[in-house]
Amino acid sequence: MHKWLGAGAMVLGFLLVALGAQSMLYERRYSRALADLNALLWGPSANQELVPRASEQFVFRDSVQAAPAADMEILRDAVPGDEIEKPALDPRADDKYVRPAGASSMGDGSAESPWSGLQYALNQMHPGERLVVLGGFYEGPFVIGSDARSGTTENPITVFFASNALLQGEQRPGSCDHAVLSVEQSHWTLSGLTVTPQYCPTALQIGATAQHVTVEQPHLFGGAGGGISVAAEARSILILEPHLHHLGNLEGKDKESKAAQRLSKDTPESSSVPALELPVVGAVVEGGKVHNHFGPLMLLLAPDGTRLPREVALSQLDAWNVSYQEGQAQWW
Repeated sequence: MHKWLGAGAMVLGFLLVALGAQSMLYERRYSRALADLNALLWGPSANQELVPRASEQFVFRDSVQAAPAADMEILRDAVPGDEIEKPALDPRADDKYVRPAGASSMGDGSAESPWSGLQYALNQMHPGERLVVLGGFYEGPFVIGSDARSGTTENPITVFFASNALLQGEQRPGSCDHAVLSVEQSHWTLSGLTVTPQYCPTALQIGATAQHVTVEQPHLFGGAGGGISVAAEARSILILEPHLHHLGNLEGKDKESKAAQRLSKDTPESSSVPALELPVVGAVVEGGKVHNHFGPLMLLLAPDGTRLPREVALSQLDAWNVSYQEGQAQWW
């Protein structure tokens, strides 16, 4: 009897050791996966030199803060499995640079001493100049409005966003009634814009007074609101290869919102939040993709502001060569 008990204890011990080793392996794999995801979303941790992607041909002169754990929990499932293309930049001697607000000195806009705060930097730009937005978190809202300048046909104003520069909206329900970034001036180019609107109604809004605005390869994701909204009066708006996903609802962000969503019985079909809201005259999209959106993929506006039928909007997406998926009620 004692022999069998001893053998059983040994077998149980081996099982516990094996389970413990497997648990450590899974934990190590999870930690490595989380670290890879953290690097993909946010770049290196605090006080660490930024390493640009191969497509970015300049060295960032700033460091980025580590993402809060709560933000990682919220956003980690919003990262698509495919690679996110970002435009490349050849540096110029006269480029201006900006880092997130909070630096001890405002800086002079040079690579060695960037400006502190995106809104301040936007307001300093002149026709023909180019602004490089360094990696880090930029808390919206931001407005290219009356305090900023317009570019010209020959000399537009360009803003280039580093691959780990993230604009983000309010993180509390009911705390935001504005777009994370609004454009009201003309002859601006936004290259590589990345926005997570959170609880703001729109990631990017282009107003009625804006003309000749180009948005290159924007990546907009993770919010209760829509992606891009262009006023019916805006003209010559070009959106190149947008990537919009996980917008329109924050079901799954936390247990309370998920429970509220189940009780409300909302569906993508009943939602009024579009991924794209564009005028039929004045705006063009070239390529890109929209997926995992809780609501209509696109609202197409007639010149008088009325909404055209859904079938017309989807036909226009096809004509623009935009890849899209419908009927995805599961948000996360």
